[in-house]
Amino acid sequence: MILLFSESTNSTKLIQQLDIFRGNESGFKERKLKVLELIGTEFDPKLEIYKSNSNESQRMKSPFEFVLIGLDGTIKMRSNDPVEMNRLFQLIDSMPMRRIELKNY
Repeated sequence: MILLFSESTNSTKLIQQLDIFRGNESGFKERKLKVLELIGTEFDPKLEIYKSNSNESQRMKSPFEFVLIGLDGTIKMRSNDPVEMNRLFQLIDSMPMRRIELKNY
């Protein structure tokens, strides 16, 4: 899962990240990736997956934050800048669970 935290829907970095994602739907589907956009500074307390991996002081230090959560529920990547698809897919494809999936195909 990818969490995109942004102060605004008009954030330049959020728009850049969404543009980077465009056209990569098959890669997202193949890697079972979902994207959740969280806009503003108040987040739903039901977002336990993020709450359990972070503390309040780590959130929203910048107007934009990209967080990749692995299938095991831990944070695999965090960035205050948009992440390129090749970097994201390389990281995911190097993860143990993904490597097992690739072997089984």
